[in-house]
Amino acid sequence: MPVTSKVFDEKANVKVYTLSNEKGDLEIDVLDYGATIKSIRVPDKNGKVRDVVLGFDTFDEYQSKNVDNPYFGATVGRVANRIRHGKFTLNGVEHQLDCNSNGHHLHGGRRGFDKCMWDAKVDPNKPNSLELNLVSPDGDQKYPGWLSVKLVYTVTDDRKLTLDYEAKLIGVSTPDSDTIVNLTNHSYFNLNGAGPEPEAATIKNHEVKMTNEAKWVCEVRSDLTTTGYLLRTEDAYQGAMDFTGKFHNLGERISQIVDVKGFDHCYVLDPVSEHYDIQGEGNLGEDVVTIRSPLTGIEMSMSTTEPGFQLYTGQLLPEVGLRGKASQSKAQLGLYSALCLEAQRFPDAINHERWQAQVILRDGETYKQKTVYSFSTSK
Repeated sequence: MPVTSKVFDEKANVKVYTLSNEKGDLEIDVLDYGATIKSIRVPDKNGKVRDVVLGFDTFDEYQSKNVDNPYFGATVGRVANRIRHGKFTLNGVEHQLDCNSNGHHLHGGRRGFDKCMWDAKVDPNKPNSLELNLVSPDGDQKYPGWLSVKLVYTVTDDRKLTLDYEAKLIGVSTPDSDTIVNLTNHSYFNLNGAGPEPEAATIKNHEVKMTNEAKWVCEVRSDLTTTGYLLRTEDAYQGAMDFTGKFHNLGERISQIVDVKGFDHCYVLDPVSEHYDIQGEGNLGEDVVTIRSPLTGIEMSMSTTEPGFQLYTGQLLPEVGLRGKASQSKAQLGLYSALCLEAQRFPDAINHERWQAQVILRDGETYKQKTVYSFSTSK
C-alpha cells in the first residue's frame, strides 16, 4: 500500500509516515524527527492488533529529557552505545566528545541523530518504502568530518521490516575529515502490546532464543563500557547469558544478572567478526535472535549484517511516570517494560585496536548495514 503522511506537530513541522504491507498485517509509523519508529502494529493470536513498541503520542513528549525519553524508536548516531570518557584518537588527533551519560559519551551526544530533523522522501515506484536522509556537518557533537546518512525503511508482505543504512563522507578529503560511524535503531519492543493487563506491561514473561553463533558477549565494566575482551556466554553469570539453541524465559535470566539488574550487553555473532570492515559486507543470514510472547503469540526475529547486537532489558526505564501510548491504553509502564535489540558494531570499538576497523570511515568508503525484523503469530 502507498506510504501516507500527516502532520504530527504543526509548530515543529514534524510529520508521521505510515507504511503498510498489502495484507495490512504489518504497519509502522515513522517520524521524520530522529528517523524514529513511533509504532509497529501487528495482530496477536486472537486477531487483535497490538502496538508492540514504546513511544509517545505528542512531539512535546519526544522532546523531553533522556530520562523521560530514553531514545524510544530513534535512529542513534554518529556512534551508538558508549564511548568511554568521550575520548578517541583518529589519525593521531585526540577528540573529546561531550559526555552525556555518567561521564561517558552515549548514542551520539546531547543532540545526536535522534534529535535531528531528517529529510523524508517517498518514491511512488516503491510504495512500501520510506527514505530518510541527514547531513551531519564537521564538528557536529564534536565529531570530525562531514557525513551524509541515508536510511530506508521497507515493509513486505511476508511481515518483514527492513532497515537499510548507508553513510559516506562528503566535502573536502583530508585525514582530518575521516570520522567514526556506528548506527542503530533504538526501538523498545514489548510483544505483549504493553497494554493495561499487569502481565502485558513487562517483558519478563518473554522468551528468547539466539543463533548458535551468539556464543560470546563483549565484557563490560561496572559503568557498562567495554573492556576490549570477549566472554563466553556459557561462562558469564553461570550461563545466564547463553540463549543458544532453545527458548529461555527472560525474567528468570534477568534475576541472575545481579550487578546491573538485567541485560545491557553486546552479543558477538562470531569472534571472527572482531575484524569486521566498515563497509558492512557481512551476509544477511539466519535469524540471530528470536523473541516471543506466550501471552499474545506474537514472535519477532532479527537478522543483520552487523557483527553484534545489544540486548537491553529496560532496567533503567523510569519506575513511575511512564505510560504507554493511546494505542496501548495509556497503561502504566516502568522497569522491564520493554527490551531493545540494537544491531551494531562493537561498543567503544574506536578505543580497542582489534575493533577499530569496524567504525573508522575514510574518504571513498561507504558504511553499510542491513537489519531485518520479522514478525509472525502462533496460536
